[in-house]
Amino acid sequence: MRQFSALAAFKHTVSTVISYWQVGLRIALPWMVVITALSYFAGAPTIDAVTGQPNYRAIDFVLMFVIFAAMASISISWHRFVLKDEVPGTGDIFRIDRRVIRYLLSLLGIIFGTALIATLFMIFLLLFVHPVIAIAIILVPMLTIIQIAMIGLPAIAIDAEKPGLAKSFELARNDVGQIALFAIMITGISLLMILPLDLLELALNQISEPASRIITRIVSIPVTAILVLISVGGFTSLYGYFMQGRNF
Repeated sequence: MRQFSALAAFKHTVSTVISYWQVGLRIALPWMVVITALSYFAGAPTIDAVTGQPNYRAIDFVLMFVIFAAMASISISWHRFVLKDEVPGTGDIFRIDRRVIRYLLSLLGIIFGTALIATLFMIFLLLFVHPVIAIAIILVPMLTIIQIAMIGLPAIAIDAEKPGLAKSFELARNDVGQIALFAIMITGISLLMILPLDLLELALNQISEPASRIITRIVSIPVTAILVLISVGGFTSLYGYFMQGRNF
């Protein structure tokens, strides 16, 4: 019986991004430039002096939509490149077609569904343990559930039949531990890549906060693009293994 290897899948995911970085940046970089520009001009929401809650504006919701649309569009292009060797044309970079819309709706369903489960479980745990312990208990299971739920999403990109959630969990039932480890690896490399950006911002803040804000956002564009490709590549690797019988 085939055994899913988290390490092999992780190496495959990262090496694919490294080997085809030019195609990857062609797909992801334009979206990251748009998001970075929007976030810079939008700034942070103001905080209500009475309630202490952020005052969201129309541009905040526009930015949120653009981020989700970008994730779906990049995913479609990267899935099609890795699974079908299709290099997107210039007109496909900012694609918002039926595949992207379907992918986006499925993605939002998984994210919000998982968030709802995590919130309910968190409320229950807080009756018995400290919040930090509750988060530690929930984090890995939630990351694992998301990875498994995402197994079927690349099918949308290549016009194949998308398996339901039940099918995805059935396919993964003997490899849950390795998928959990894979999720930890993907999350871990993301944190390791974000950490230098935070340190850079802290250092530049000592010199000039406005300059720090601009420089760190510019530097973050390619870094964020690579992070997105690695995350999306993780879903691609899982689909290739569980749905297409590929090996790493």
